[in-house]
Amino acid sequence: MKPLYLVLAGIFCFQYAATSQTYYTLTSGNWNNTTNVWSLNGTTPCGCFPGNTLVSDTLYVSHPLNLTAHINASATSKIQVGNGGSMSNALFDVTISNSIVLAEGNLNIKKLTINAGGLFQLNNSVLMVNGSSDVFGQFNANNSDIQLLAGNVQVFPSGNVQLTNGTRLHFSNGNYRNEGITSVCSTCCISSDKGSMLNVSGANFSGAGAVQINNGSIKNYSTWDSGITWCASGADVGMTSTENCLLSDQICTFGPLATDLISFEGNFNASCLELYWVTSNYVLPVHFLVEQLQPSSMWQKIDGILAFEELESVIRYRFATDCTFHSDGVFRLSAFDKEGGRIFTSHTSVFREEVEEVRLFPNPSKEEATLLWPYHMEIEEVIVQDYLGRNIFRQKAAGEKVITLKHPGFPGVYRVILVGNNTSELRWVVL
Repeated sequence: MKPLYLVLAGIFCFQYAATSQTYYTLTSGNWNNTTNVWSLNGTTPCGCFPGNTLVSDTLYVSHPLNLTAHINASATSKIQVGNGGSMSNALFDVTISNSIVLAEGNLNIKKLTINAGGLFQLNNSVLMVNGSSDVFGQFNANNSDIQLLAGNVQVFPSGNVQLTNGTRLHFSNGNYRNEGITSVCSTCCISSDKGSMLNVSGANFSGAGAVQINNGSIKNYSTWDSGITWCASGADVGMTSTENCLLSDQICTFGPLATDLISFEGNFNASCLELYWVTSNYVLPVHFLVEQLQPSSMWQKIDGILAFEELESVIRYRFATDCTFHSDGVFRLSAFDKEGGRIFTSHTSVFREEVEEVRLFPNPSKEEATLLWPYHMEIEEVIVQDYLGRNIFRQKAAGEKVITLKHPGFPGVYRVILVGNNTSELRWVVL
């Protein structure tokens, strides 16, 4: 019998379909770019891309990516978005099933679905969701800014939302329905422009942060921690504490630090002060303000700088004095939007000579404080604890020499611990 040959005419495009494949980004571009964006070894382009449905795959995203389709991660897949990476396109969804997304870079998507067994972890990053969010699995956010622009947030009975270390979750036009577990830390906030909060029977809303509903109601039919500060413009049902709009506004004012700021540093070029900063702009600022901390603990304006009008993934700024400015010290950089709202604030120190001791100032303080230490101290982490020894602030400090401590939300005396080769401890009085 003669063999049968089947001839197929046409053009075919193949992509790698190996089980448990690992992908690395080499440069920014479209998700489905098969020219130079993706690599299988982290060095050379593979002429492939991971596809839109991930099955047991691992992705290391270290560059800005433009999504070109809905992303579905399943079967123990892992997407790790690094500090310089991002995933953006408000037209497409991200769905996680028995998989993990670890994000230290920013994300801008249409809808987020975390199915049972899925974990979505944000760390020092911005998440913008243009549609609804459904949480059947685990959602963790540390020192992050979560902006839900439209649509509802629903935490299902199997869902668990944990907000830590100054995280702010803000939904602009929608409702927050908790059927599972929602926990907010003492410096964390859930707020809304228009929408209501509902904690249904059998659910658990715990912590010591704040809930601020500006145009809607809060209704509780289950467990609601009395340590949570709350404020609602509409009706309230079943609340376990008295409404405190002043304190909730205070807690919600202190958002995460510099989520759109990649770096802020300075030096002296000859005798001229130069400051440099790099932004990753999801919200385009109108102008920046540079200030210097005075011995009186007041901030003095040095100059205002207009922001670039282009909305780029990374923008670099340089500010130089006219060389008649000879002072060194601690400098503050603030970015403002067109309504005058503050987008972020950060600090850096510039000294001609090395700092000789740990400094915390102003102390006492009514708002934030600056922590500074000598170059010979190799500090790995800074921890702030309350009088009960509970951690209310933790930040990695490898390579840093200055950190901004946000107001913890409540007056008191706090322990500030610098952990490293020269572990040090001091007291911080907060008014």
